[in-house]
Amino acid sequence: MTVTAEIDVASHTGRRILRDLEKHPRVVSLLYPLSDHVSAAGCTLDESYIKGLNKLSKHYEVEV
Repeated sequence: MTVTAEIDVASHTGRRILRDLEKHPRVVSLLYPLSDHVSAAGCTLDESYIKGLNKLSKHYEVEV
């Protein structure tokens, strides 16, 4: 049987419960949600490559 729970780690009790669960990796698997500033879809490898080239071009003031 599997149980799914949401724990509010903003409270002291929530953080304590989470720490207790982390001590049992054989029977507990934790799924941490992405933070609000990271999109769930992310970006493709090509998009991140182009963003990196743009940052390098801007930083070194040359066309990379």
